[in-house]
Amino acid sequence: MTLFLYNLFLLLSFPFLSVLLLAPRHRHGLRARFGFPPRAPADGRRTVWFHAVSVGEVMAAAPLVEAYRARWPSDRIVVTTVTATGQQVARSNLGSADLITYFPFDFPWSVAWSIDRLAPSCVVLLETEIWPNFLRAVRRRLIPVVLVNGRISDRSFRRYRKAAFFLRSIFDLPCRFSMQTELDAERIIRLGAPRERVRVAGNVKFDRATAGRSASGGRLKTIVDALGKPVLLAGSTHAGEEEIVLAAWDRVRRTVPGLRLVLAPRHPERVPSVENLARRMGLAVRRWSDVREGGAIPPEAFILVDTVGELAGLYEAADVSFVGGSLVPAGGHNLLEPAGAGSPILVGPHTENFREISDLLIAAGAARVIGSDGLAVALEELLQDETKRRAMGEAGRGVVERNAGATARTIDLLGELIGEPA
Repeated sequence: MTLFLYNLFLLLSFPFLSVLLLAPRHRHGLRARFGFPPRAPADGRRTVWFHAVSVGEVMAAAPLVEAYRARWPSDRIVVTTVTATGQQVARSNLGSADLITYFPFDFPWSVAWSIDRLAPSCVVLLETEIWPNFLRAVRRRLIPVVLVNGRISDRSFRRYRKAAFFLRSIFDLPCRFSMQTELDAERIIRLGAPRERVRVAGNVKFDRATAGRSASGGRLKTIVDALGKPVLLAGSTHAGEEEIVLAAWDRVRRTVPGLRLVLAPRHPERVPSVENLARRMGLAVRRWSDVREGGAIPPEAFILVDTVGELAGLYEAADVSFVGGSLVPAGGHNLLEPAGAGSPILVGPHTENFREISDLLIAAGAARVIGSDGLAVALEELLQDETKRRAMGEAGRGVVERNAGATARTIDLLGELIGEPA
């Protein structure tokens, strides 16, 4: 009955979905979304399907895809995303994948056609992607489903509990649940996952942060370093935060000459609105895409990041990093990229979505919590204390290195289900 009501809701929402798809930003990959991705060739290769909804999940998938390719080099790897930015980042960062396409809408016919065309031997869902019709269709074909790097935030847990009567039957479908923490494991069990299928493997994003000091990152660091030092990088900012960051930078650069700001909004489509904000505040701005290609930038301008998939590399250039989504009640964003890059971190009080990571870094002295009126003061203190900055950076790298290893544990779990290489 509950699945019937879910599908009835999907059918009733179809006219609204059709109107939404008229917008240019939603037209990408419509064939795949409606169940017609490129068909996997019948060449005898086994196919594993990784699904990562958007940018954060794609970045978490990167070390898993690389490790899977190293262990099962002859298998076909398919990666799907929901968002267009997720597609961009996947194409830039998942070179080991054979096919990158869009995840189907969760209509019974769309998921059935997609599964039949891709013919996976195993499906790996990143974090907590719950699509009832897809999960039922996969299990009906006896294809193992694994939820990896699973997490359930405070907000998601409250929301899921309201639909626990429905989710209980859905959470019985995956073969294994590989969760980030004991708390995540307990929560998914309370929502209906069978306890014997749940494991705690840690967070693969620690492994991503360990691998973050890449050749790409070094190239980006060289470009930013050439613009002058020191550098404040404000990453994944939301509406309501850019004004605070810009005001703090404008204040502190009067006492710290040459201070550069690199500001990366969480959603690239907000870049024009941030440009307009900067102009209203009387501040000069240049887009990162122009600077990266050699465009001139005056010393009084800040850099506005208008690309996707480069934030991890840019953190390597930061003398101090601020991680957004935390001064406004958005739940915060991942602190591991600046920690892995050895950058001291400033963060607001709203870090619910990454509570374990934030708590670890704060307790180790790698991150400092500030309020909306404390960013300028904390930034000025750190920029005038190189010893403190170095200690915070080393503490962050230490936390990342001590918690690495989730990728290997997750790959071992997949090996139990699909078998080791011949």
